[in-house]
This record gives sequence, C-alpha cells and structure tokens, in this order.
Amino acid sequence: QAAINYSVYGKIHEGRIDDARLPDPLTDVEATIRLDPRGVWIDDLTGRCGPAHLQMSAELKGYSLNSPCQIDLTAQRLNLDRLTVSQLPVSLQKVWQEFSPRGVVDLQTRLVSDGKNWTPTFGVRCHNLSVQYQKFPLRLTDGTGTLQLVDDHLKVRLEMVGGGKIINCQAEIDHPGPDFSGWAEIHSQ
Repeated sequence: QAAINYSVYGKIHEGRIDDARLPDPLTDVEATIRLDPRGVWIDDLTGRCGPAHLQMSAELKGYSLNSPCQIDLTAQRLNLDRLTVSQLPVSLQKVWQEFSPRGVVDLQTRLVSDGKNWTPTFGVRCHNLSVQYQKFPLRLTDGTGTLQLVDDHLKVRLEMVGGGKIINCQAEIDHPGPDFSGWAEIHSQ
C-alpha cells in the first residue's frame, strides 16, 4: 500500500488557548503551521499570557511522543509570581522551592530533544527579581542581571539588595544539579 503524501499549511489569527497549566489564557495568538509526512513546523507563534508577551517556533520530526524536536521560546515580562510551579519538571520545582524566586524576567530558551533526552539552553534577564534561599532567611530584592545555561554550563551575574546593602553574586557552574562543579562568589558593597 502506497504512503499518503500531503502538505497542510495554516495560519492562526486572533486565537486563544485556555490551558489549566497556564496562569492566564494565551490570547492574541498568531502563528503559521505546516504539516507533512515528516512532521510539524510551527513558525512565528506569538501571543500574550497576562502581561507576558510570548514568541515560539517549533519543529517536530515525526508524530510519536519520542520524535526528535526543537522548541525556541521567548517570553518578555514573565511574572514569576504567577507561574504554575507544579507544571515544571521536578528538578526545577526543587530549585524553585530552595530559592523562592519572585519578580519579572525576560526568558529566551531552546529545548532540543533527540527523542530520549532533552537538552535545554536558556538566557534569563532579571528585572526586579527577589530570592530567598531556604537556608538563609534573608530575602534579597531589587535583583537585576543575567543567568545563562549553555552546554550544561550555568553562568550567573546578579546584583541584588539585602539588609540595605548591594549584594553581587557571580557563579560559573558545570553540570548544574547534585553533581555540579564550579564556583560562586557573593559579596556586598
């Protein structure tokens, strides 16, 4: 029996997505979608989730849950206080509980899957971030700076306020997680 060959192209204008995993409905959705026997491509998806502006492109190679894929996502003015933390991977939920982040960030991320493993790359620009490490009960506030994860290497450059003092935090960490290596430097001015 011969395989069916097809190409489907579509555009979404003024769309809306209601999903319990999101803090607000995704509104003003626009995107271009293409499907063929090789997979699905979503180009230039844009929308708003509350005050956050989202942009996404995705390439799904195949139609099974184990198909390789790549997802590029940018979120501007993402309010950390409104995220549904229970929808994050368990490893991120643990970090979230340890640091209790609040505030607004801009996020740029690429998630690549070979069908078995996910490889994340991200950059975060912080605007008015606050954190409180569970083992150090002082909330650091007014945070600005960046966090970048590339090739399993985390680079942190943050400036925050704690106890009326400016606190600088710099870190370079390989293999973030329980078996990490690297360094962190925190000092006040």
